Order: sequence, then C-alpha cells, then structure tokens
Amino acid sequence: RVRRVDIAELDVLMPACIDMFTEEVGVSPVAGGAGAAYRARVADLIRQGRAFAWIEDGQVQFKAEVGVATARACQVQGVWVDPQLRGLGLAAPGMAAVAQMARRDIAPVVSLYVNDFNTAARRAYARAGFREIGELAIEACGSDVPLIVHSGGEGLPYWGVGRKLELALPSLEFTSIHRGVERL
Repeated sequence: RVRRVDIAELDVLMPACIDMFTEEVGVSPVAGGAGAAYRARVADLIRQGRAFAWIEDGQVQFKAEVGVATARACQVQGVWVDPQLRGLGLAAPGMAAVAQMARRDIAPVVSLYVNDFNTAARRAYARAGFREIGELAIEACGSDVPLIVHSGGEGLPYWGVGRKLELALPSLEFTSIHRGVERL
C-alpha cells in the first residue's frame, strides 16, 4: 500500500508533513510565513521520488521521506502514522516498504535517526529490518539519538559518538550535531 507520492497529491500530503514536523520539533514548519518554503521543500521531495505514503480515501495513513541521498546511502525522515491509527501496526510494514523501495531505487544503505525515548518507533523499525548501529550524543538535549540502518544484513562500522560516522561511505559525512553540523 505504501508507494511514491504523486505531485498531484501534494495537498493531501501537506497536513501530515506539517503535523509530523510540529510533533517532532514543537513548532509548525509553516509558522511565521514559512508556509511557501516548506510546501516547496515537500514538493521537491515528491518530484525527486523521495516521498512515500499510504493514502486511503484521500487521507494519509503513513508517510516517510528520504531527505538526504547519495549513490551509496540515504536517510529516511518525517516518519508519521495518523494518530488515530497508531498502535495498529502500520509503521513496521510501512517502513519495510520504504526501505525496500529506497534500497532498490535510491541507495543500497538506508538509515534514520530516532529519539531514544520513542520505544514504539524503535520497535517498529526493528520489525521492519532496521538495526541500531550507534548513538549520536546531543549535548543540548542531554540525550542520545540512535542511528539505525537498514542495509540488507550487511554490517557497517560505526566510529564514535560526536565524531564522524564512517559508514565506509566517503561521500556521506555526519559530524556532531551539538556543533550544528550535519551535511553531505
């Protein structure tokens, strides 16, 4: 049921994207006149074939996007399940479908970050075939954020918290987030 979102479905996807961002960050991505820029970003992800959703009767049930991608790895972001459907087991098959399509069409390694306190999401990702390979310490929050990858069973080395993640992918570089740097 999860598939790539068509640009004609932008208006259907936008409320779920706004809700996910607001839930995660605590601030609406369209606040302060930023609506056009956020809409453009979501539209760009759709056009690139990096927005995935299960849409039924014009309502988003599950969604996720691939926010960053290289030829060797990509990172899933914006994972969201309709609040009325949470706890029904939609996240695991949804993430498994996203990982399968991303590995087939975007990059052989699919990764994501998840808050350490989000045990439901961590369980869903594990059921979808993801495994935890390390943690990124975020000093400002005082918590760790697990880095989780879906690599088709291939193990990838992780080198230290707050330092570069060397995933045997020289074109993908993550540095400590407490310094405000996360780039490709």
